[in-house]
Amino acid sequence: MVMKKVISIITIVSMFFSMLMLPSNAMASESYYDVEAFYTEENAADIALIFVYKNIQSGNEEWTLDTKVGRIYPIYDIDSSIMSYVICLETDGQDSGYVVVSARQDHMPIMEYAFSGKPVFEEQMKEKELESFRSYN
Repeated sequence: MVMKKVISIITIVSMFFSMLMLPSNAMASESYYDVEAFYTEENAADIALIFVYKNIQSGNEEWTLDTKVGRIYPIYDIDSSIMSYVICLETDGQDSGYVVVSARQDHMPIMEYAFSGKPVFEEQMKEKELESFRSYN
């Protein structure tokens, strides 16, 4: 009889402490997703150009010292936070690939790249498939 009361009390106390801990855990996870962009657009362009230069040094013939930033598109999360930047490159006035740079410090800076062409969404923008896409050129 006494043992049942002790187990009941322990169960109730543990449930109480579990409920007290829940709000602080929920708040901690919310703050993780509400992080401001660590890298600015200018930082992202610099990171992309450093990546281009290192590829030139390692023998990539697609990019040259004349490769420069053509266009920059910020990519937004569902809560309107900037997640990354698409840095479109040009060499001698022609599209020459792109580099996707993370805006977050907790991700690898280079998320994706292509040595030629342009991002797929640019074609969709031309064809009006992405009418609500925001870009700041």
